Amino acid sequence: MKKIKKVFAIGLSSIFCMSAMFSFPVNAIFRGIDGLSAPDGYVQFEDNGYYQDAANGWIDPPEPFAVPYVVYENPETGHIILAKNHMFNYVQFCVTEENIDAFEQIYAVYADSLNFDEEVKDESSGEIYYTYYDNKNADGVESCDPAEFEDKYDIIFELTQELKAADLLLEARYYCCVATGLEVDSTVGVTGITEENIDTVSEIVADYGGTLTPLEGDIYEYLITDVTTFETKMAVKEAVEAQISDVTVVLSTSVFETVDNLTLETDAIDLLTAEPDPDPPVATGTTTLSTGDIDGDGDITLQDAYQALVAYASASAGLELELTEEQQAAADVDGDGAITIADAFKILIYYATEAVGRTPSWD
Repeated sequence: MKKIKKVFAIGLSSIFCMSAMFSFPVNAIFRGIDGLSAPDGYVQFEDNGYYQDAANGWIDPPEPFAVPYVVYENPETGHIILAKNHMFNYVQFCVTEENIDAFEQIYAVYADSLNFDEEVKDESSGEIYYTYYDNKNADGVESCDPAEFEDKYDIIFELTQELKAADLLLEARYYCCVATGLEVDSTVGVTGITEENIDTVSEIVADYGGTLTPLEGDIYEYLITDVTTFETKMAVKEAVEAQISDVTVVLSTSVFETVDNLTLETDAIDLLTAEPDPDPPVATGTTTLSTGDIDGDGDITLQDAYQALVAYASASAGLELELTEEQQAAADVDGDGAITIADAFKILIYYATEAVGRTPSWD
């Protein structure tokens, strides 16, 4: 008994050290993503409340914004990406004009099962593009949370196979998520500057590497420039307003400038060459459990890593495993015929990778 306690304690402490290092959220995952990946040079802004309020406060926005959306920030340039209009289970089929009727007949068989929120049909040079996606969750509310959406890949794959068999498709692509948005630049406006306080304000701004720049013909008298990150901008705001009560510093949408319109997307799956399932299940006997999903709840979680570790500790102590044959097969991730601490770590790494929004793999 002492041996199993020792093995278990060592393994468990290692797992918790690893989980602390990853700092991943505990929530449901949608086909390996927890939202979109940040574009190159950008980081996701966790507390987007300020920019959310600002964007929705636009008097005349470049295009209407709707809550919710995700905010990304480039620490080097200070540019902000406001990603909105999240579309999940985004799939696009391309057919020729002569195949329209055949395509729509086959699709009609799957339409109720797929139950997409939106359908778009576009024509280009004799080719017809059908696009389908979900942007409303089960409650009928627009959302950017992947955990709120049903994963429809398996049904989409089955539909694609039938369309392929009928030789109807020119192209077929699937994206976990697509979002449209704006890349914007924001500066910091200042009001309440007087001859008596301008030197003090300038000194405070300079302490943060910024410059107080006069601005004519705008609702703001001055702008604070040369300050990029939101964290620094807010620090300047708090420092100035704490020392000079008559001065107001605002990160306002009236000084947002649109840099670019853009589309963000997860990696595309080419449905014409795709496998039936990116993570094929382990089948033993009459029960099917996915690799690593020891408890059979459909997700790879810390509980699965814990069960693999317990099984390893039991085997190391010469005790009988409390797992079914199917569960043992699911726990043996590397397929070497034994449940080891390496399997527990592989399950943990898979879970952690999935939880931070990346595509996991058992390789």
